[in-house]
Amino acid sequence: MKRSEPSASDLIQKARRDRDPSLAKLAAKKFEEEGDMPKRTACLFFLGELRFSAGAIKEAATHFIECRESYRELDLRKEEAQCLLKLSRCSAFLRNEPDFSSEQTFLDEALVLAKDTGEKGLEVECLVLLGASLRHEQADLAMSKYAEALKLIEAEKNNWLSGICHQSLGHLYAGQTDNWTARKHYLQALSHFEECSAEDATLLAQKQAQCCESIGDLALREGDEDEAKDRYVEAAEKLQGKPTSTQRLVDKIQQLSDS
Repeated sequence: MKRSEPSASDLIQKARRDRDPSLAKLAAKKFEEEGDMPKRTACLFFLGELRFSAGAIKEAATHFIECRESYRELDLRKEEAQCLLKLSRCSAFLRNEPDFSSEQTFLDEALVLAKDTGEKGLEVECLVLLGASLRHEQADLAMSKYAEALKLIEAEKNNWLSGICHQSLGHLYAGQTDNWTARKHYLQALSHFEECSAEDATLLAQKQAQCCESIGDLALREGDEDEAKDRYVEAAEKLQGKPTSTQRLVDKIQQLSDS
């Protein structure tokens, strides 16, 4: 008896499980043959994510660009905005590529779509990323983006986005050597992250560890080596059992132990 070919849904399910780009491409082709363009475009989006995580940024960008155009034709504006967010991440690596838009351009376009569709969480994400992209060269404009994001977050009560926003503000003030304000925001970020549900325990641990390390860096800047070491140890403990490199933290702790 001849075995039936796997369906497009079966293929993309296996592609997601195995993180297999070839299966995702087959699924996209099958969905296209079936005339199911939203699912075909979702396959392209997944392909972009796979290639980005593999470091193939230019290839990822081509998938996200095609995906964005398809969602635009389908008038799926939330999904189009999500493609633009992914393209903003690609642009950080492809800023020297001719004719490739800047990170801010993609984020500005995504923000317009997020506002049009009433997607508050997506709007906050756009504002926070805009703030992060602007904080080194346009600190005042970055601050206004963070303030707008925090105002929205208060209504949304989203601890994850609150944590991301306060962590980004911590980076901004640390860059301005305003240690006290930077510390305040890092501590607020830690508090919000600790209240998050652990849907992605590894990512959550990474964010908590980053905040602890940043506070340690501030303490070291202020000459308090004891607190710095304690914060670095706390950061390393957050990462225990997680597939994350802690070598930088180990080196910092060792350096302080030897001093």
